[in-house]
Amino acid sequence: MNKSLTLPDMPTIGIEEEHFIVSTRSENLENLPADAVDALSDRLGSNMSLEYKSCQIEMKTKPATCGDHLLKHLKRNRNVADAALNKFDLKLFSKSAHPVANWRDFQARPDKRYANIESRLGDNVRRLLTAGLHVHIGTFPDHDVPVQRMLQFWFLVPTLVAANASSSSWCGRDTGFVSNRRNILLGLSSQCPPPVYCRKEFEEYLALQVKLGAAEKENDLWLDIRPGRKGLDTVEFRAADISPDVHANVSIAIFLQGLEFIARTRPWSLPDMPDAYERNLIEQSARFSAKSGFDAQVFDPFRKSARNLREFSLELLELAAPGINACGNGSWVPRINRLFTRQATRQEDTRELIHSGV
Repeated sequence: MNKSLTLPDMPTIGIEEEHFIVSTRSENLENLPADAVDALSDRLGSNMSLEYKSCQIEMKTKPATCGDHLLKHLKRNRNVADAALNKFDLKLFSKSAHPVANWRDFQARPDKRYANIESRLGDNVRRLLTAGLHVHIGTFPDHDVPVQRMLQFWFLVPTLVAANASSSSWCGRDTGFVSNRRNILLGLSSQCPPPVYCRKEFEEYLALQVKLGAAEKENDLWLDIRPGRKGLDTVEFRAADISPDVHANVSIAIFLQGLEFIARTRPWSLPDMPDAYERNLIEQSARFSAKSGFDAQVFDPFRKSARNLREFSLELLELAAPGINACGNGSWVPRINRLFTRQATRQEDTRELIHSGV
């Protein structure tokens, strides 16, 4: 371990998982009845919150540095939720899209904020019958660093999109993409982080978005990577689909934690901030990874050339490995390697998608 990095400086990791709710009998999506909401709230407390659609919830972990502790918390959340839902013949569905559900059949949860968003974005947001994995990396004593990480780490997005791709089927069709969720999110706004480099510039950007009518507050910015809300000094990575396998979700968090360790201790190892030319290439690369997964060709900001995403991601893992080991999570490196070498898959059988991975 780098002796100059004390334990409080160790990057923390936290996960938010968005889940669908399905019938245990038909495996079709179901809106949560009020009694089920109460049961989940009683069992999970602040670890559970309701989502935009009435057939979804979000569950979060506490911040951790140890991957095994994060895994334990995720398993507990899922097991407790399933136990509470089982009384209502319901269970979790932990993929980023249900393969046969139609977004037109599922309304937004009654909420003033969601009504305002629908008035601004119309069907672009109503189509948001998707679920994602959000990873928070923290903490940062300098409020400007999380803002800088948006652009500095944006080259990771193609890898994150491919790693958990689980939304190829949509409204009963194979979309031809391993992650169709990516296409749906692009209908909300550009996922590209704005070229801002400090908290003041980010707040000025947000203020302009509010004046334009594009947002009301920070969490209306659907960016691939964004700083935690004001007062929460984290970086939130939002590009990845959710996996039914909790180990895959924790693997992504540990990979990001390792790279953040490298950014803090060996910043010269990372590429420079992308200019407008490179930002365009990375944005295109994210589209290609959503289409073809790790078989895609993407832009490599280190070599300034096109690369196979699988090869590039494995090189990123080599870069992150010393940081992963320093954070005490070296046993996870082989699992991350397997995640990055898996083949792109399609969703065909609904029942294959229900497995919890717990």
